[in-house]
Order: sequence, then C-alpha cells, then structure tokens
Amino acid sequence: MATVEHTMKAHRVAWASWGICVVLALPTLLLLALGAGKHTPADEFGLSGLGGLAFLVATLAFATTGALIASRVGENPIGWIFCLTGFLLAVGSLPHQYADYTLYVSPGSLPGGAAAAVAQNLTFTPCFGLLGASLLLFPNGRLPSPRWRPALGVALAGSVLVSAGYALRPGPLDAPFEMVSNPFGVGSFALMNTVSGLGWMLMAAGVALAGVATVLRLRRSRGQERQQMKWIGLAGAVAGVVIVVNAVSFFAGVQ
Repeated sequence: MATVEHTMKAHRVAWASWGICVVLALPTLLLLALGAGKHTPADEFGLSGLGGLAFLVATLAFATTGALIASRVGENPIGWIFCLTGFLLAVGSLPHQYADYTLYVSPGSLPGGAAAAVAQNLTFTPCFGLLGASLLLFPNGRLPSPRWRPALGVALAGSVLVSAGYALRPGPLDAPFEMVSNPFGVGSFALMNTVSGLGWMLMAAGVALAGVATVLRLRRSRGQERQQMKWIGLAGAVAGVVIVVNAVSFFAGVQ
C-alpha cells in the first residue's frame, strides 16, 4: 500500500513540475513572438529569437522526458534530474526574455526589467552540471561503478559553486545585462568571480568525464541498452554543438 501511495505521489509531483514548465513557457513564447525579428544583445547565438526558442524547446523536452520517467520509474534519479533541469530552464527563460523585451526590444514598456535580469542570472547556470550528472547515471539511474562517484561529485559541486558565485557576486551582471547590478552581492567581485569560474571548470570536467563513462558503457552494452546509449550519445552530441556554438558566438562578439 505504501509503495502504491509513493508511486502516486511521485506521479503527481512529476506532472505538476511539467505543468509549471508549460505555464511558464507560454508567456516566454509570447515575449519571443513580440521581439521576433529584432536583434538585441540578449539574443543567444547572435540570431534574433532563435536562441530563446532553442532554450524553450530544451525546457519542454527535459520537462516532458523527466515527467515520463519520474512518474513511471520514480526510483530512477534521471527522471528527477530532468524535471529539475526543465524547471530551472523554464524559470530562467521567462525572466531572460522579459528582461530582453523590457530593456532592449521595447525599453521601459514594462516594469521590473532589472529584477527580471537578476532572476535569470540565478537559474540557468547549474543546468550544465546537471547534464553531466544525468549522463553519468544513464540509463538505469546508477553509476557504471563506484569509482565514478568522484565524477558525479565534481559535476554537482560545479553546479553549486557556479550558482553561488553568480548569486553572490557584487557589481554588474554578465553581458548582456551588465547595466544591472546584483542586489544580493556580498564580498569581493574577484572572489565570487573565482568561485563561479571554478564552478564552470568543474562542470566542464564533470561533463567530459560523463562522456568517457558513456563511451565505455556503450562499448559494454547490448540489445535495448545499447540502443538507449546510442540515443543519449546523439543527444549529448547535439547539446555539445549547441554549447560550443553559443560560446564561440559570445566570445567572438556576435551577440
């Protein structure tokens, strides 16, 4: 009886998370439509609205996949990691597009643009580390072996550090919202910038180690598990290309 109740609770929580993501996606899509065709410094990939739309698709993909897995196999942590990733992308994408619209597309037309810029600064960043964690645990929710625990710790520690660094770093936010100062900043800019930079390095290392683990698992897998590993490999490759293109466009000054 307890097992049935636990399953039903997991089912409700998983789909409630999905519902929240969908609700947040609707105004995000509206803001993207209102700003369509207008290039701003906040456009990811340097293309009007395309980056925002890509993040919106990723939000719904993670949220839907996570809800399906968590509601059916609640003991598999991958479902919950996907639910969390979709939620973080949803609560990051909406204020990002709101800040973009209010500060760039139609300056001053809506209130709270600076607050929205601060809000988006706190949510996007840990998703990279969560991606590494999900790759390490795919497909059965367990690590390939106990020796991979440090890799999981590296990915999760990176998510925590990068979130703390951005949340507590005083002074202006990162581009494209550098005209807004972080009201939650404490300590020195240099210290918190170092914390967030270390977080990025740890997340990158976690994802790289997860890639190695995925390759090793693929070599040992058979049958249905091998097909699952091929799909996750394809998804990881696409995600990697998106991240690289975004990084290159940013550092090349396209945005």
